[in-house]
This record gives sequence, structure tokens and C-alpha cells, in this order.
Amino acid sequence: MHLSVYFHHGRIIRTRSCASAGSLDGCGAAYRKTVPVHEKLYRLGGRAQGRGDMWKPDAPWEKVSHAVSVIQLPPPNVDAAREADLKQMLDDINRRHIILALEASLLVRDDTCRSNTEAYGNPGAAEHLLQKIKRNGGDLKYIIMDEPFYYGHRYSGPTACHESAEALAKKIAAMTVVARRIFPHLEIGAVEVVDNSREWVDELLAWADTYKRVTGQPLAFFHTDVSWSEPAMKNLVPLEKGLRERHIPLGVIYNADGEASFQSNAMFVDSARRHMGEVGPVFGVHLDHAIFQSWVKFPSPMMPETQEGTDTNLVFQYIQPAPVLHLSRADGELTGRLTDAEGHPVASAQVFADAIDISGRMGPQKHEMTGKVPERATSVLVGIRANIEGSCACAGDGTAVVGLMHYSEAETGRRQDMRPVNKANPSPLRQIKISKNVTDAPNILQFPVTPGVDYRLDVPMSVTANGELAGYVILIFMDSANKSVKGDILWFHPTVLSLGAPSTDGDGRFRMAIPSDVTQAGAEIRVYYPGSNALRPLIAASSW
Repeated sequence: MHLSVYFHHGRIIRTRSCASAGSLDGCGAAYRKTVPVHEKLYRLGGRAQGRGDMWKPDAPWEKVSHAVSVIQLPPPNVDAAREADLKQMLDDINRRHIILALEASLLVRDDTCRSNTEAYGNPGAAEHLLQKIKRNGGDLKYIIMDEPFYYGHRYSGPTACHESAEALAKKIAAMTVVARRIFPHLEIGAVEVVDNSREWVDELLAWADTYKRVTGQPLAFFHTDVSWSEPAMKNLVPLEKGLRERHIPLGVIYNADGEASFQSNAMFVDSARRHMGEVGPVFGVHLDHAIFQSWVKFPSPMMPETQEGTDTNLVFQYIQPAPVLHLSRADGELTGRLTDAEGHPVASAQVFADAIDISGRMGPQKHEMTGKVPERATSVLVGIRANIEGSCACAGDGTAVVGLMHYSEAETGRRQDMRPVNKANPSPLRQIKISKNVTDAPNILQFPVTPGVDYRLDVPMSVTANGELAGYVILIFMDSANKSVKGDILWFHPTVLSLGAPSTDGDGRFRMAIPSDVTQAGAEIRVYYPGSNALRPLIAASSW
């Protein structure tokens, strides 16, 4: 297994941040280590407290450090680290017998491409990092390329180059020769975005083929930065199949989804644990590597490994045995039984049951967004976007319905209701067709706001599974000159209705009633067990 961390002046930190919640731009990563049966990979990131003590012999992450395979170093922190601090960390990594990896840009900016994304580096930058690691005692085994195909080929932001797979592979091949002069036995893998697009999965597999043909070697591993939508997680299935055929190990970064990443330590940890529990059990994906990464301030602190909510505790829970959760639903009732890996009942364990309206048949349910009005904003323009301006109907046809929206400021009492349709339409509902060939971008209403206060936006919404992340409701805050100051986005997501949080009895069993509207809508039910320091988190699914 692999643990990837970040080092700077005696502390482990993460310096990069995502472009925005819900966006994949700027959110890459990768890692690795060998354990019995198969390889697993772990990564820890984020600005967490207590990381300066991580490299002491008595640091409270002993079990995790024994389970971890690889420590990954990020370029900015290696570059900025004092030589003595870097050597101290590298010495402790060697003492713990953990393999060393470096996230490096093997695409070099030149006259043909001046991309400012993390996939590209300046001339000589990679060699500088490798030499610095070598002279401080590091034995580098892996280089992880940060989304070279996404940023080199697909990315459409500023300075995008849209280079061909062939051209990208040739540039990387030239750099691998340079890198292996310093560390002759380097293995090179990559992390890439996996989102709603099934076509993108085919492009990624074709990219792996081109890389092997041009460089003469296959990718050592293929790690995924998943957008955590239902369609994206389903896309891991064909990706896994294609990589298995090519004998390339597959890994997934276990972190929080966009909204939970920025809210609190508890929300980040809960979201990451849910992803840990659903990729395999719900979607049937068999991983070679498990990666833990954060590029935001959560979770914090870093240690101890046995403390709920720490970075190392996420990994600690993952390395525990997996429980078993059996579900059955009939006659308006859900029953379940939770056992450990040996079949013993898990008593007094709280589980969380949710209904997911994947067909959109439950009708619009309240979705909400909160935030702060920018200081320079004097008004806000409310709009809806579908398959345009950063959203993509990549998963196939679907439907979204938006109802009467409500904006409010508790501090000032300001309120504004908005019908999402034009004045000639008597219906309070706007039905939006989700299709690759259809775009929708209506502006609904512009009205005054109060600078610097907290706001809340309530939006009744129903979205089918294929419509997830295919559109959003946007608040575009404007200044006195009617120029955009900031945009806050509420993405399209299928409604998730909480059904309750029962506890298991002495035999590990629980039962609960299913509301009739959930039954009539044919909603999928998922039950989440958050795990413990003795059992891994798990999600079980039940469909009609």
C-alpha cells in the first residue's frame, strides 16, 4: 500500500487547491507500495496539524506506517524544503522501509505549449527535484504524473494546448530518459480524471496504449481522481476491465466530494469514508491501490491514527477487516444484518439509511446552498445552466426539474422568490432536458443583495441519475458597475432522502419502515455503516 504526504520546513502540508467545488481543474494526484496478495496505495494530503512530529520514532501512526507502502512528495515542497529538513524526513522514510515517490511534471513547457497547469513543468525543474532528493539520501522508486492526458489533451481552460496523445507520449519519453540517468530504476505511472463521460474512459485506455507504444513501457499504475457522481463511479467498471486487459494496476483517490471538502473536518471524513465503503461493494470495482488525499485544510489534525477525524485514522479504518451488511426489503419495510468478516454479529452499531431518487419520480425536493455575499456585490443574477459553461451531459439522456427558488438573508431579512419559468408559463416548474445535443442557459432574475452577509438559496429539484453534474443553478454576484464578482454553484444531484439511523440489536439486526413515496418511486436504498477502529466502512445497496 502507499501513503503520499507533503513536506515543508519540518511540517507536512499541501499547497495546491482545486479551482472550485465541483470542478476537476487543478485537482489531481497519485501514489504506491507492495503488500501480500496485491498492491495498495495510500496518500495523505491537506494542511493538517501535528505533521512536524510525523517523522519521530514514537509518532502515533505506527500501525498505519507499517501498512503504508509509499510516501509521495509534491514538487513545491521538495523545492522549498531546507536540505536538513528534507534529509530528516528521507532518513525516517528509509528507517520505516517505506518506498519513495515523487509527483513530477514530465511534460515540459516549450514554444509549442506554455500550459500553466500542474501537468507541465518548466525546463530543468524535474531534474532539479530529482537531484535534490538524491543528494539528501532519497531512493526514489516512482514518479507520478499529475493528469498529463487530461491537461495536455482535454483541458479547455486558459493556456490549454490540446496536444495529441502521440505528441504527449513523445515529450514524456524524452523526459524519462533524463530522469533515469539520476534514478535508473524509476517506474512511472499517472493519475487522471474520471468523470461522467463514458467516451473519456475509452480515450484514457487508448492513451495508455499510445504511451506504451511510444515509450516502450506500460504505465506502472493508473490512479483516478473521481468526480464522485454516480455516473463517474460507474465508469470505473469499464476502466477497470480495460486496465486489467493491459495488466495496469488501478487505484482510486479516496477523498471528499466537492461540497464536503470545504465545509468541516467531520463532513470531509464522513464523505471520504462513504466513498471507501461504496466503490467496491456498490459498484463492484476491484482495486489494486487505495489512495487517500486531500488538497484542502481538512481533515486536521494529522494524528493520532486511532483518533476519530484525523488524516491517519481514515487509513487506519481502511486497513481493518471489511464487515458484511445484508439487506432485504419487502412490504414497505427494510431489514438488515451487520456482521464482521467472520460472521459474528456487530451489535449496537448505528447505520444510516438513505433513499436515492435515481429516476426523479419523487418530484422536486429541497436542495440548498449557503454562502457569503462578496463585499463588492450589490446584486445577484440567478441562472440555470445545463450542458454548458462547465457542465456536461456526458452520461446520457436524462431530466432535471427545478421549482420555485427562494433566496434569503437571515441578518437583514431580505427575501426573494423566483419562478424558474417565463411570465407566460403558468407552471412553477421548469423541466430541463439533459442531452449531449441540447444546452440550456436561462437567466431567471437579478435583484439587490447585501454585501458581506450570509445567504441561503433553497431550490426544489429532481434529477435523474444521468443528470447528475450535467447542470446547475448559479448565483452570479455583480458589483455596482454590473460586472461579475463571483459565481456560486448548486449542482444538479438526484435527491437523497434520509430514512433514519437505526442501531443494530444484539444479533446485528435492524428494521425500519420505508415511506410509500419512496417505494412508489422505486428509489434505490443505501445503508451506510461508518466503520470503527476494528471494522472498515461499508455501504450496501438495495434496489427494486
